[in-house]
Amino acid sequence: CPYCHSFAPILKRFEEQFPEILHLIAASLESGASVMRALELVVEEADEPTASEFGRVLAATRMGDELSDALATMSARLGSRDVDWTVQAIGVQQRTGGRLADILRIVARTMRSRSEVKREVDALTVEGRLSGLILGALPFFITAVMLVISPDYIKPLFHETVGILMISAAGALMLVGFVWMRRVIRVEV
Repeated sequence: CPYCHSFAPILKRFEEQFPEILHLIAASLESGASVMRALELVVEEADEPTASEFGRVLAATRMGDELSDALATMSARLGSRDVDWTVQAIGVQQRTGGRLADILRIVARTMRSRSEVKREVDALTVEGRLSGLILGALPFFITAVMLVISPDYIKPLFHETVGILMISAAGALMLVGFVWMRRVIRVEV
């Protein structure tokens, strides 16, 4: 959908900022601030889109929502696994006790580590993605060259039944190859 496509860069920026925000909240908590004051500090100090998202959380809590419910709403709105994990960690901490600042630092460290592994995997799979692009473009490039150099040689592929069947079979096999290559080079982190 067009909204989802335009929302993707916002979500990416939010997820890039989120580990630092968790560290900011943890530092505020360690200095004696309440959770609400820590969130106010995030709204004041953070860049967009993080500031406005946490502003919505603060507004919801001021209207009477529980903090965990407001954070869960933000998680659902953003569709971010990182935010969802953080909300779950805060919920567990509220039920069992413990130092929230330490938990937030651990969550932030985990997010950073996962992001680093994802970048490494992307770097390692770039050769496979490039090979897929080259192999996918090669038949079209050769066809275009043949149409320029020797159109009579390639003409039967487009004007005879056997040629059309061959092109159809080749297209189907290329589609299967594209799907297979995507699955091979896609690594979920």
